[in-house]
Amino acid sequence: MTALLTLGLRAGALGLLHGLLIRWLRQVKYAHAPRSLPTTWGDSGGAALGGLFCAGLCALHPLGAAAAVALVTLLGFLLWLDAALFRIFTFELGSGGVGSVVLSNLYREVVQMSRARDFFRTERAFALLPVAVLVTHLGLLFPHHLRLQLALGLALLAYLIPSLGQRAPAACPERGAAVRRALLHDFLRPRRPLIPPDFCPRPEHAALLAQRPFMPPPSAVHGLLRGSSVVLLTFESLGAAHLAGWRGDDRARARTPFLDSLRTGAVTSRHHFCLAPLTNLAHTALYSSRPAAPPPPWSLAALRGAGYKTLYLTTAVTGHYGLAAILQHAGFQHIIDAPQLAPHPQDGGQVTDRALLHAGLARLRELLPQDDAPFFLHVHAANTHVPYRVAEPARFARHDHAEDRGRFLNGVEETDALFGELWAALRTLARERGEAEAPLLIISSDHGQSFGEQGYFSHGSAVSAEQLNVPLLLVHPRLAPRRAESSTHFDVLPTVLDLVGVPPLLPGLGGSLFAPRGALCHLLWDGKPSRATSSCLGLLLGERKYALDLIRDTCVESDLEDRNQLQLAPPERRYFAALLGTLAQLQGVQ
Repeated sequence: MTALLTLGLRAGALGLLHGLLIRWLRQVKYAHAPRSLPTTWGDSGGAALGGLFCAGLCALHPLGAAAAVALVTLLGFLLWLDAALFRIFTFELGSGGVGSVVLSNLYREVVQMSRARDFFRTERAFALLPVAVLVTHLGLLFPHHLRLQLALGLALLAYLIPSLGQRAPAACPERGAAVRRALLHDFLRPRRPLIPPDFCPRPEHAALLAQRPFMPPPSAVHGLLRGSSVVLLTFESLGAAHLAGWRGDDRARARTPFLDSLRTGAVTSRHHFCLAPLTNLAHTALYSSRPAAPPPPWSLAALRGAGYKTLYLTTAVTGHYGLAAILQHAGFQHIIDAPQLAPHPQDGGQVTDRALLHAGLARLRELLPQDDAPFFLHVHAANTHVPYRVAEPARFARHDHAEDRGRFLNGVEETDALFGELWAALRTLARERGEAEAPLLIISSDHGQSFGEQGYFSHGSAVSAEQLNVPLLLVHPRLAPRRAESSTHFDVLPTVLDLVGVPPLLPGLGGSLFAPRGALCHLLWDGKPSRATSSCLGLLLGERKYALDLIRDTCVESDLEDRNQLQLAPPERRYFAALLGTLAQLQGVQ
């Protein structure tokens, strides 16, 4: 009887502590997401079961107590990390993304961001929560020392009590099953839109579900640049919204003299989309013209078959997030990244984008001797990736270096200057190789970046304009200036193949910018940076855009730049959620 009473008291005390812990985690995570609900019955039940589970293991065997401590500490740390990442980057950590986040270099990136430092400075008690949970549960290792357990439990209770006075997240106006779930449930189980068994798309949307990859037809300018080399320069994380002239106050945006000098004589796109705001998925879209990676060969195989040398140059480490495998599938013969580049003499041993102009160019000269073979070169800058580096802070200091956005904009302006110098050097290299004309130049970005617009931060966290709308320019002396109404990353390589007169080998969802084009009709998704499924889905449909956020339980209709936003009423929200969920399943990006 005494043993049962002890077990019950221990389970009740642990359940109470777990419940307070979950309440605090929810408060911190959803502090700025008012449509998310406060603690649920599932949270309370999970806390009670967790207390009973720990107490039961402790009563069974000393090894059971050790297992309970390890499990609770690990789970507490993961839920704590999820809350912190959501507050800093506004994307969720799920069980399917733990390995990619914990084993990556994310920690090094986070600690250099002022937003992360401000968050942990504001939430100092929360910052130490994993340590407090571990210390408290160590008492389970001493089942017969009730006073020690009581003291540790009271210490954690005192640690958690201040959270009781914090404002709980406001309840949703409509309490839908999509959001009223336990915190642990959202971590363990993927978020998916609700698709009724009898769902049937409206006639005007039926064609969306019938989309299939196709072989892009040639345009009227097919072969106009036959034999020309191609240079693709991509900024890291540069959205069109970050450029002066986008809209609003240009003082809060980057000035890019090199980019601006090319616009007048360039082929551009009024709206160019990356579709999923992650570097890996942007590269997949560029080189396969599909949302999900198909088996090789991809687009560059056609260029290689036509005699092109294919090279990729970046100051990033392509092995960190699996980009190297994507580049190999794409068909690059030579991949030159940070480990192969010597740092610039003035960069203190770090490889910054300045290495592109020195070690990078030297390596290209070795790989591109004077011969008749054209080349396809993709150069991807890396300094403007989180945590936003500026190699020459004294020269590029128009914005505040102490702020993340200011440092980012300074980095964009520096990258623009570096690309200007690099392009001049590459034109010289082409002349030295005997090429009569400069290569076809394409400038774009892998994806954009959010800095609090619409409540989102970073990238891979939303299908917002700041993350999806990116610049696109094509420049060549024989190309007449023109502006396409819309385009996506799916269209870039089909356009290149069309211009250089090389038939594509792979069907896709994109086509040449110079061929007749229908209305926009593409699925958007957040890229699943740390979950097995997308938390945000969207749809480009003509001049309209639909954005579904499963965390906030919102579905918004707007124009292509997220203006004139309209929150859809519940029936429409349920319909578009089902439509987007079905499209995601069909395209393999759920």
